[in-house]
Amino acid sequence: MHGRTRFDTPVDISKRTFPSGASTVVVASGERFPDALSGSPLASLKKAPMLLVKKDSLPSSVVTELRRLNPKNIIVLGGPIAISNSTISKLKAHGEVTRIWGDNLYDTSAMIAQDWSGASSVFLATGQRFEDAMSLAAVAAGKNSPMLLTRKDSLPASTIRELKRLKPTRVYMAGGPIAISSAVERQLHQTVPNATVVRFE
Repeated sequence: MHGRTRFDTPVDISKRTFPSGASTVVVASGERFPDALSGSPLASLKKAPMLLVKKDSLPSSVVTELRRLNPKNIIVLGGPIAISNSTISKLKAHGEVTRIWGDNLYDTSAMIAQDWSGASSVFLATGQRFEDAMSLAAVAAGKNSPMLLTRKDSLPASTIRELKRLKPTRVYMAGGPIAISSAVERQLHQTVPNATVVRFE
């Protein structure tokens, strides 16, 4: 299952997974990876396909798929740095658009996680490299669990707030100390003391 470009592949997945259309579609940047990683579990939670767009344009394959899906709601992940307001205007031709974004990629992942009232499991990945996070995002989506982002050496304040609100009993970390330091692991134990921290490396 693959398309000609990174934008076509999600369209192919959408066609196979949602042959009868979808009431909600999640849209993320295909040029910046963090929002799409956090958005993958959200798409699963909403039972929605996730499509990728360019900052300043909608690929033709995405336009065709949006027409076929005929969604009522389109959830756009990321601010104008990721997806421009002109692209938002184009998306509005295909459904009611809601944009989820924060001041930076860490805040955006925390904003996305607010769709969960609570979560027994939370997945944590670095926002500074994508290799480890990509594989774990699929696991998070399969468990309907949110994925939060962290810096290598410290938990962002927005991530700490979400962890305290979600109250997970397990936190899964993506990657070894090169990706997420032992200092962050110690912060996790302080932030959610009743949670078991599991590192995938």
